[in-house]
Amino acid sequence: MMDHVYEQFSQKESMVIEAGTGMGKTMGYLLPSAYYALEHNKRVIISTYTNQLQAQILYNEIPKLNNMLSFPIHVSILKGRTHYLDLFRFEQSLYENEKQFDVVLTKLQILVWLTETETGDVEELNLTSGGYLFWNRVKSSSYMIDEKSNPWYSYDYYEHAKKQATKANIVITNHHMLIQSLSQEDSFFADCSHYVIDEAHHLEEVTQRFLGANLSYIGFKSSMNTLGTLDSPGLYSKLVHLLEKLGLHSIRESYELDMALSSCYGVIEDWFGFIGNNALYTSGKKQTN
Repeated sequence: MMDHVYEQFSQKESMVIEAGTGMGKTMGYLLPSAYYALEHNKRVIISTYTNQLQAQILYNEIPKLNNMLSFPIHVSILKGRTHYLDLFRFEQSLYENEKQFDVVLTKLQILVWLTETETGDVEELNLTSGGYLFWNRVKSSSYMIDEKSNPWYSYDYYEHAKKQATKANIVITNHHMLIQSLSQEDSFFADCSHYVIDEAHHLEEVTQRFLGANLSYIGFKSSMNTLGTLDSPGLYSKLVHLLEKLGLHSIRESYELDMALSSCYGVIEDWFGFIGNNALYTSGKKQTN
């Protein structure tokens, strides 16, 4: 396997390898990847299915690899942006008068963690379910405040992880991060030509989930209930009351929009009903046949 991987890298061709569990296939691609990366000054991307597998390779397999090699190898791990803390957003959250116990506990937990972490990766934290809800408020996002307004700009954990990856011989990532990045114009992986896709049978599933579109009746009903109408306590009625206070309210426009929303809700309900009935009819025909 090591010979085949190295040969395919050299010939710039693709290859599929199937190997059973416990046969050492991880080292089977890591060792030739290390040799090829150093010999040709190229980055080799190792993509896994889960973040747990990323950590397993980095902390279990890479130390074994370094013991085998007579030369140093620089390995970096790169995850999706939301795995990293946004220091500016977290600082702003500290000014909030928070009364919820889970949130206060998570803030204290992160403050202690910040004195130790070098990555800002949430995987280092053991958050409660309430803690993860708070993390959604302070995680890194694609919306970045400019350097002048953000005193933490030069300490951004996600940007630091990308810089480390540019210096690495081997970059360990996951399928989701790989597909997400390759779909962007300024992809980090755009100039990389050598990939090892571990557990490649999951790649199609991840690609469909990320690049595809998913519409569910439950999701629609949840959005509909959140938006609401004039007669229900949703966002729309709150907006109308706010406009009334500001003197910007128009009864005619509110009524017309309310009628349009109700009509839209009805059409989508009918559409889901048609899809459901058609699926049941098709399923019934298959069973009969």
